[in-house]
Amino acid sequence: MSRFTDSIKNLCTRFFAWCGETVSKTRARTLYIIAGASLAFFAGIVVTVILVSGRGGAADNDFAQKLSDAENRTPGAELKIPVPAIYPPYPIEDEPDDPYPEPPIEDPEPEPDPGPLGLLTGLPIYEGYADRRPIAVVVNNIFAAHPQSGISSADVIYEVLTEGNITRLIALFQTEIPDKIGPVRSTRNYFAGLAMNHDAIFVHHGGT
Repeated sequence: MSRFTDSIKNLCTRFFAWCGETVSKTRARTLYIIAGASLAFFAGIVVTVILVSGRGGAADNDFAQKLSDAENRTPGAELKIPVPAIYPPYPIEDEPDDPYPEPPIEDPEPEPDPGPLGLLTGLPIYEGYADRRPIAVVVNNIFAAHPQSGISSADVIYEVLTEGNITRLIALFQTEIPDKIGPVRSTRNYFAGLAMNHDAIFVHHGGT
């Protein structure tokens, strides 16, 4: 190693002397910089090669020794051929049987009994009104008859065409029957069919 270094020093000294004799001071400084960088670069390469070759030699010697021990084993003993380790061994963690377990299924809570339901709305209704028949009332719907009485308490309201652009309302009551309903008007034949569909008591004033 020392002989190699001395040779490089002598070579650089001669090179720098030649540069000083043949070029100007400005060019000489540039060449000095280039030569110094080159020297550092080649020195780094030499050091790297020496370090790598030293490690590789040690690893090869260790592997050769293990292989020699395996060849000189006692007859009948278990043969263990060494394998050069490229990467360090890493511990393998045990994976769970089910990495994504399903959440436990809970029994749904029973829904409370809503009690009796209305025939027209399907909503809870007072127990005493659950079995009574609905009442269907024909109510006037012209502008002069507004506002009508009691229709805000109806469970179902049909608006039915009569003559021209005149319509009438058929209001059905079961959940709540108001004290006053009206104005009550006459029926038509097809009004009765709507009332019969609900098995309702049909209330009207005259008819055609």
